[in-house]
Amino acid sequence: GIYGIEVSIQKDRVTISLDTSGDALHRRGYRTGVLENGAPLKETLAASMLLLSQWTPDRPLLDPFCGSGTILLEAALMAHKIAPGLRRSFAAEDWPLICDRQDWERLRTEAEKRVIATPPGLQIFGADVDRLAVEMTYQHLQAAGLENAVQLSVSDIHRLPPPPGEYGCVVTNPPYGERLGGAATANEGIGGLMAQLQENDWSLFALSGDATFEEQVGRMSTKRRKLYNGKLPCQFFQYFGATPRRERRRDVPGNSDMG
Repeated sequence: GIYGIEVSIQKDRVTISLDTSGDALHRRGYRTGVLENGAPLKETLAASMLLLSQWTPDRPLLDPFCGSGTILLEAALMAHKIAPGLRRSFAAEDWPLICDRQDWERLRTEAEKRVIATPPGLQIFGADVDRLAVEMTYQHLQAAGLENAVQLSVSDIHRLPPPPGEYGCVVTNPPYGERLGGAATANEGIGGLMAQLQENDWSLFALSGDATFEEQVGRMSTKRRKLYNGKLPCQFFQYFGATPRRERRRDVPGNSDMG
């Protein structure tokens, strides 16, 4: 096997370590390209946004600025219970002194058994004004074997029809900073879309580095959380809508609703 060695020096301390991953851990193995004028989210950041939001696979999800589809892909992986590293390889798989290959295969088999082929009632929607972005998103979905999990459309947010369903979540990374211009127009479009979705109790979760985001959307967020998109400090704006009531199961003693 190939052993990657990394050396870091901090003041008078030198650390030598072996790279067991190979490709960076945030890479899932489905990204086949990057838009020329885009700034794609790392997969780990997109997953974190979904985990910080109120979204669960039984609620509709929309990303109106899908770009190359990272948020949509991570949501589909979660809904199908596909482990993040299931579709990629790791450098340490060829290191018999670390772990026998049979152990790797056993763990992959266990992870495969947990996969849900067709999550019931899954509704994931994605849109972008850039046709190339939507085409690339579809290519990434195909690479992950999830092309049937997401409904895509080419649309400007001002013309995007509200998706069906109640208690849904808009989770998105609208344009700002070094990305394409038009951040103010995009944010205003988010405000208009949420005004239409509000009657169906949708929630909004948006990562933005734009200090005027709330002003342009037209509402103050319920909560904000500081996150970093690479080295760029951003705010994760959270607008909480109502959540669906879940009936407590009565067939299992001591059961509690963890949804």
